[in-house]
Amino acid sequence: RDFRLILDQPDKCGPNGSAAPHLLIAVKSVAADFDKRQVVRGTWGREGVFGDALSIRTIFLLGVPKNRTGLPQWDRLLSSESRTFGDILLWDFDDTFFNLTLKETHFLKWVNRSCPGVSFIFKGDADVYVNVENILEMLRGQRSDADLFVGDIIVRAKPIRRRSSKYYVPESVYGAALYPAYA
Repeated sequence: RDFRLILDQPDKCGPNGSAAPHLLIAVKSVAADFDKRQVVRGTWGREGVFGDALSIRTIFLLGVPKNRTGLPQWDRLLSSESRTFGDILLWDFDDTFFNLTLKETHFLKWVNRSCPGVSFIFKGDADVYVNVENILEMLRGQRSDADLFVGDIIVRAKPIRRRSSKYYVPESVYGAALYPAYA
């Protein structure tokens, strides 16, 4: 499934990806969370050149708000924010929990097209605080052309069988009592 990109930042990594950053910070967000994006922009998501001339760029990943009446003129607000900050990617799909995979896959397509030379990508959420200095330190000495996936390894997790949970997994989808270890 391929959804149209409504707001793009084709030069985020320089024309045709020519000035790709060392670290691209991709932050999942929703249209109504302007205040959270502002906090990220002013703190851990601040763009610039840091440390040993390491370039950092930030991009926010959004879909179309499902409840459009809750945020009147959302499209104008996001267009204005995009022009002001140059960091909004907005796709034409409903921004819901169950569409998070669409954000992931569409973001990766965007990176391949618009930022192919990026060395590393950090993907996070707008409602957390990230110590970017620690990330840069951890990346020091890592080869950007080698596979690297960093995160917690979850072991002995059980599928949630409660139908009222948004994480509900019926036995017909996954029948085992425990998931295998996963990141």
